Amino acid sequence: AHLLEHLLHHAFKVSHASDSNGARDFRLVQYFRLLRFCVRTGEDKARLAAYWDRFWPTVLAIDDHHYPQDENKRELTCLWYVCTVDYEPLLERLVQPGNTDRLFDWYVSLSENFALYNAQALPPFYRMILAAAKRDPAFCDRILGHRNWEWALKHMYFASEDYQQVAECLEPILDAGLERVPSSGPQWLRHSVEDMAQHALHFN
Repeated sequence: AHLLEHLLHHAFKVSHASDSNGARDFRLVQYFRLLRFCVRTGEDKARLAAYWDRFWPTVLAIDDHHYPQDENKRELTCLWYVCTVDYEPLLERLVQPGNTDRLFDWYVSLSENFALYNAQALPPFYRMILAAAKRDPAFCDRILGHRNWEWALKHMYFASEDYQQVAECLEPILDAGLERVPSSGPQWLRHSVEDMAQHALHFN
């Protein structure tokens, strides 16, 4: 608990470090990894949640760098995922519209050189998205209507064999979305999925 408090006390400095000069040195990897090691209980997650306003600028600054294989970003994503498991308050923060807009614009490069990195880094991100989608129907609706969700399905679910683990995370999100489209109501989502499936089969 003392180590966790000490690390959290420096959260403001971490935000400045991530946005100071854009240097691609991944200096924050060990910091985020150690934080994840320290977060073991709901009480620990509550401590970290209390520092949300200090950590969220760090999330934005790291994503804004657009580094294709950003180890800082991977460790930060793993930390946030661990902290949201069975902890509603952090999920509540994530599903707020202003935050979800940035989550949906999460930078990903699908260059063949980055396939291994993406296969390891993206599952925690989409598991976090899934937990939020199950919790909040409005969040689920927002993600299904976002252009990057369609992009993720096209490139990492239907049309690529390099992202099996990612596809396994996307599938339950897709299922949750399809369940929210009434059989007698709007069919835009089903039609979109069918079109993407046919497109993928055409090129495979």
